[in-house]
Amino acid sequence: MDERRKHRRIDDQLVVTFRFPDGLRVETTGILRDISAGGIRVEIPARVVKGDMVDLDVWILSDIIPLKAQGKVAWVKREVLSPDEPETGQYTVGIEFCPLEEFQKERLLDYLKSKMRQP
Repeated sequence: MDERRKHRRIDDQLVVTFRFPDGLRVETTGILRDISAGGIRVEIPARVVKGDMVDLDVWILSDIIPLKAQGKVAWVKREVLSPDEPETGQYTVGIEFCPLEEFQKERLLDYLKSKMRQP
């Protein structure tokens, strides 16, 4: 795999809520698999395509208020869960953050620093 990452990724498992600004799809929840200052990798049950815009709530465990961000789907990998039902599946999705509001950016960076200090 071509490694072009600008930011160090931190493996984690957090809940992420997705909202779609197009209004055509319902809100869905996924599991974050890794996070960096530039984006996230998340598993979701909803179909998305590269280029989709999403509004995100990332539920950082130590906070009662989610980290709010907007992002753009950078890539999608689909996994069929049942050969008998090929329309069902799980999607592993790379989301690139759009520029974060300063407060949200500080919260994200504080979280990443705290995770990097852990053994």
